[in-house]
Amino acid sequence: MANATDVQPESAWYAAMSAQMDEEEMDSGPFPPLYTAIVGPIGTVGEHGDNWSEVERLLQSGVDVNEQTPQGWTPLMASGSCGQPAIMRLLLRTGADVAHRDR
Repeated sequence: MANATDVQPESAWYAAMSAQMDEEEMDSGPFPPLYTAIVGPIGTVGEHGDNWSEVERLLQSGVDVNEQTPQGWTPLMASGSCGQPAIMRLLLRTGADVAHRDR
């Protein structure tokens, strides 16, 4: 599965995102793994459909269900934006905070 770290460093998008991140964030890529599992590879925005098994695996491994992107988006926001109600319910059952706001 492609992820945010597959973006070529010379792209304008990558440069803009990098300017907003500290070194630790640069090592892990701009998007948290749970967010990436929900929205899919860059440019697809959920077109790949529900990635239930990967989301469930990540949640069971202990990832932060409320970890935000540099813009403040949470996995719950992403699943709602991508039209994935089953994943939204799973995130809510595992502690997703509905009060989070983007930046």
